[in-house]
Amino acid sequence: MSAERRQHSRLYLRVDLDFSCGHNFFRGHTRDISTGGLFIETTAKIPLGSTISIDLRFLKRNLRVNARATWEQRERGRVIGVGLEFVDLSDTARRAIEAFMTLRQPMHVTRTA
Repeated sequence: MSAERRQHSRLYLRVDLDFSCGHNFFRGHTRDISTGGLFIETTAKIPLGSTISIDLRFLKRNLRVNARATWEQRERGRVIGVGLEFVDLSDTARRAIEAFMTLRQPMHVTRTA
């Protein structure tokens, strides 16, 4: 996905998570997250356009959110991850993601001689 199409700031981080699609359950981990969606590194076959349920755990909270698979990344012909757009994200979940992203922003250090 090109940077020009992104509407939300992204935070690059690796967080383990559980997710389900239909009656199948999977594990994976995030590559990045925003208030608009996330990327999950996984070899699970998630059909594009399908809705999955994701269990996010951060800031001592568990959030269950739904997202739609919008694109996949392949390497040597194999799926290595899927880009997801949040569907009907609640205000509570959005605020929790925003708070987490704010806490995890990188610190800029200025070195002096």
